[in-house]
Amino acid sequence: MDDVINTIELALLIILPLIVFYQITHKSYKLYVLYVVLLYLIWLATYSLLHELCHAFGCLITGAEIKDYQLIPHFWEGDFKTGYLNADFENGYQSFISLTAPYFRDLIFLFIGYILLKRKKIINSFINGLVIVLFVLSPLYDVFNNYFAFVLGARNDFNGIKGTAGYFLTHTIGILFTLAGIYTLWRVFLLYKKYPAVK
Repeated sequence: MDDVINTIELALLIILPLIVFYQITHKSYKLYVLYVVLLYLIWLATYSLLHELCHAFGCLITGAEIKDYQLIPHFWEGDFKTGYLNADFENGYQSFISLTAPYFRDLIFLFIGYILLKRKKIINSFINGLVIVLFVLSPLYDVFNNYFAFVLGARNDFNGIKGTAGYFLTHTIGILFTLAGIYTLWRVFLLYKKYPAVK
């Protein structure tokens, strides 16, 4: 069941938005199919790495000891999902900072991505797609995927956040950060629908 849900999330939050972007900027079908495949592979290779590095950064700045980690899935073994970081947290502060670090990075990336795309300095459609997938879609997927899994009962980052910050703040972070991602994506679509400028 988890694999089915994850496949649907990937389709709706990564693949479909890329297709919509290239359609509203009038790219040919053959071209954007190639772009979408390449961008998906780039996203797949970077998603877990960026997420786990943020946890590591949270540990580093709070002094928490990292016990074990796997920054990227072992693709060569057929594992496309497993990334983790285990740390010893001495207090709630260390736990909260480390567990929320990837999601605050998501907010920062959303802001950077929107600014880059709003300026319309990038005229190459593949590079625009790369900015969208790394700075808009990946953050949106990251927070929604982890928050939704928590809502369904998974023991993940948000479960840990609930243990240190409480039920209300955990859901507030999950909902507001997800809405920020959706809003940013919507604004990007409006920008490029009104002023298609990629080549």
